[in-house]
Amino acid sequence: TARWHARVMVVCALVNLALSCYMTADHFVWAAPAEGRACDFNAHVSCSSVLESEWAYVLNVPVSVLGIAYNVVTLVAAAQYAATLNPLLGAPLALLHAAGVGFVVYLVAAELVIGALCPWCTLVHAVLLVSTYSAVRVRAWASPWLLFERFHMLAVLALFAFALPVALFNALDLRPGGAGGADDALAKTPLDLRCFRAANVRMFGKSTCGACALQKKYFLAGDVPDGVFVECEGNTDCFQLDIQALPTWVKFENASDIATELDRSVGVKTVPELKRFSGCLS
Repeated sequence: TARWHARVMVVCALVNLALSCYMTADHFVWAAPAEGRACDFNAHVSCSSVLESEWAYVLNVPVSVLGIAYNVVTLVAAAQYAATLNPLLGAPLALLHAAGVGFVVYLVAAELVIGALCPWCTLVHAVLLVSTYSAVRVRAWASPWLLFERFHMLAVLALFAFALPVALFNALDLRPGGAGGADDALAKTPLDLRCFRAANVRMFGKSTCGACALQKKYFLAGDVPDGVFVECEGNTDCFQLDIQALPTWVKFENASDIATELDRSVGVKTVPELKRFSGCLS
């Protein structure tokens, strides 16, 4: 029945709103992916590899933030439909879900390009497809002018919900890594690899580690320099150094002698952070 489908859309919007809020908090508040996210299972099933890639931003806004905006609008429309069963609401609901499916196609294509699957994103996609089925079942068409006349406040809400984060993220530079100041200056120049190797800095990780894959593919623009990455799988050096979180960066006085450790830092690092850690500030 129409009411049953309306309830399905409301529940799906609530679930995806909660997931979008969780991923946004994971992105900003909990400082992931310093030691990897809970959904980083390996290099190919990793939220970090996807959510920290350039594909995870649209107009400089993280897709999880856009997901919050989308699900708020969808929730309002679905709740209004559940309360009134107004058949004219079927059209805006169908259009909203069509836009959502289009975005799912974009994100799945991005995962194929990146070579990694984001488990939380996949759950959001599955829930959206369930909701889309209900939206298709209750769809109804009318003239665009009639729809705008009846639901212009919903259109205003949608415009505001998407325009606000775009304006804020671009005006205030809220994107992680866009802190400005000294970090901006350090980020503009690549690592001096000769200095980096001479500083005896090593990255300890595993080829199956999602956060390690992110460090290689994203922050170091392709890969960790030769001689810097140390594979911990089956390596007794990692046990002797008590490497407990991956990746772990260690600076040695003499790289051939692990007993000469000078400093260490855990987690994925930006180029400015690596420059400060190694002392290669040029």
